[in-house]
Amino acid sequence: MMEDVSQQLRETMRAEAGRRADTARKELGERVMDATGDYFPEAVRRRRRRDVAGGLVMGVAIGFLARHVLGR
Repeated sequence: MMEDVSQQLRETMRAEAGRRADTARKELGERVMDATGDYFPEAVRRRRRRDVAGGLVMGVAIGFLARHVLGR
């Protein structure tokens, strides 16, 4: 009985540690992008344009495939 509780506690703690690590990585990434934007604004603008363009192309491709598959 006590071992089950211990195992559940360990699993809960690992899951929480994983969530906190994900949050910390996301926050660090945002801070790095902010700092990069301060020092290299043109590079950040280029990257964002590239990312938006890539997302647009991906959306069009998915839409085309979905229309093709669902159109049958």
